[in-house]
Amino acid sequence: FLCALLACGVVSLCGMLGFVGLIVPAWLSRYRLPFKTFLLLCVLVGALLVGAADLIGRWILLPWELPAGLVLSLAGGPYFLYLLLERRKLDA
Repeated sequence: FLCALLACGVVSLCGMLGFVGLIVPAWLSRYRLPFKTFLLLCVLVGALLVGAADLIGRWILLPWELPAGLVLSLAGGPYFLYLLLERRKLDA
């Protein structure tokens, strides 16, 4: 839990691109795709994720704008906690 919390904090300060580089491959690795397809989908899904986070950040507080990195951190933090808890169940 502490590792996930620290990773979320560092990524929220340093930028969103690193967080996308962690979220998308972790999510797509479940599908066991060929390597070239995996890389292509990582690029496409990562771009879609950043675009969606930007749109959500612009629409959620309409007169103001939230940074896309903040929206990605709010979405990615719980996902990493889920991954940690799932891994813990598998190890037990």
